[in-house]
Amino acid sequence: MKNPKDDYLTPDEKLNLENEMRALNLELNYGAQHFSSGKLSPQETKEWLDLVEKREAKFQAAKKIPIYELIGKPKFIPADTIADEDLEASVKEIETLLEEHQVLIVHPEYLPMRAWYRFLVEDFFEHKVSSYRAPTIFHTYSYEEFRHDGPEFARMHAQDAIEDILDLSMEYEGLWLTDPCRSDRIMVPQSEIFKKVEAFRSKYQKIIPIGFSPMEFKSGGPSMFFVFGIEWDGILAGSGEKEHYEGMGICQMAWEEGEWMVQGVDMPGFKF
Repeated sequence: MKNPKDDYLTPDEKLNLENEMRALNLELNYGAQHFSSGKLSPQETKEWLDLVEKREAKFQAAKKIPIYELIGKPKFIPADTIADEDLEASVKEIETLLEEHQVLIVHPEYLPMRAWYRFLVEDFFEHKVSSYRAPTIFHTYSYEEFRHDGPEFARMHAQDAIEDILDLSMEYEGLWLTDPCRSDRIMVPQSEIFKKVEAFRSKYQKIIPIGFSPMEFKSGGPSMFFVFGIEWDGILAGSGEKEHYEGMGICQMAWEEGEWMVQGVDMPGFKF
């Protein structure tokens, strides 16, 4: 059905409307975002969109190949045998090859050089991308898309686990707990921690979180220790009296199945 408003549009306005619809279609189907500076005429924008559509169709139809193949299958020393003194030069060589083939990924500051090298040659090289090449086609990634071993993930998981303990409106799920856990320096089944948490929660008719402040991370061999500040009130079941807790807490984190998980908690008013 014809839109009556079309009779009031100039040819350029109609073309602008068509261009907007095509740009939206590109974003929905290919994730390609179109930004216009306003300097292009409607016809020039149409021609640009024609080019983008053709390139996106070729990009999607092209064969998927490992990044290692895309950059020419360079020789490299296995991560288990490369010497410390060769790490920096080898990483630089790989990063240069990636950039030359329009593959971009940044080395996180917190990640040791050997761990970064292992990630590149054992994981990133195997990631498959479109084999289609064009001057405007870049393969851009972040390390966090592949691994969740950064401090921000440990902080997020620790905070989620603590909020899970204090949230009486929800059934306790044991978010981000390891199995087994640690309780008073003894490894215990996760089920024991569930009992301990439920006994703690049953003391209160209401728990009121007031504040949570991430402080720092401390490395301790295979574990990571997350230090935080916390403040909360608890309204006791039965008496209705209020308890107030405030101070520093610590979560012991352990690496389990590709994630930082909570192994133990010691905070004002509760610990396991």
